[in-house]
Amino acid sequence: MLRFDAVTDLMAQFLVFAGQVIVGLIVFGLGIYIAKVVANTIRATDMGQAHILAPVAQISIWVLAGAMALRQMGLATDIVNMAFALAFGAVAVAAAIAFGIGGRDAAKHLVEDLVERRKYERQF
Repeated sequence: MLRFDAVTDLMAQFLVFAGQVIVGLIVFGLGIYIAKVVANTIRATDMGQAHILAPVAQISIWVLAGAMALRQMGLATDIVNMAFALAFGAVAVAAAIAFGIGGRDAAKHLVEDLVERRKYERQF
């Protein structure tokens, strides 16, 4: 009636953002709860390295839940995507280096066997 179109639009945008923030906080809260359950489950298994694996799993789930919450809130979507891409790339490079250094002897034997087979095949 009073033609407060700008105020109405601003209030609608605020309500949408507030809803996204509330859902993001719920997602983060569930992530914290799930991380605690997973950590307690790992500790209960009495594995040899449970005291190391439980906090690693818990922190990993916290990071994932935090990223999901930020994405749900609509904050830093590009940063979250880039961070996960960089983390995945770092893990891939670390695995490649570890396999390259650790598998050097195995690769050497594999290549030597291949060369010997080729020599044997050429004889016949």
